[in-house]
Amino acid sequence: MSRALSMVILLAMVTHGRSTDIGGMGAGGKADGKQFSFDLTAEVVKETPAWMPNSSCPPLEPRQAIEIATKQLHGLVKDPSAWYFLQLNLVQFNGDHWAYIVVFDRHYPDDVAVTFGDYFQIPVLMSGATLEPKVSALPRDVIEHSK
Repeated sequence: MSRALSMVILLAMVTHGRSTDIGGMGAGGKADGKQFSFDLTAEVVKETPAWMPNSSCPPLEPRQAIEIATKQLHGLVKDPSAWYFLQLNLVQFNGDHWAYIVVFDRHYPDDVAVTFGDYFQIPVLMSGATLEPKVSALPRDVIEHSK
């Protein structure tokens, strides 16, 4: 986990000086036969606390963002114990406004070959708020045991 946090700090140091103008981005996931889609827009992010260039830490600590996203994930999937934290991304919107994207992957048994497995990318705003996903049904996955 400390390597992931180091990457967030490195990413922040590398990109903090750049000004970007992202209008929005998609984040989402696939789990339990459902597709989840979060609509993360610049308008939503603009209403959250800014991360000013003279501040070394963002308004929401990275560990808090992971905890908040984990709680939301547990409410969206059938078996939370099958999931693990993979990485934390920091995305800059319109100057000093940022959002986290917390990424989770699903554990599968060793004897199951998985292509395009379940995943989640959960946005967490600098206010600590999360977004409600749009949910749609997917066709059932075919599970084949390796030989």
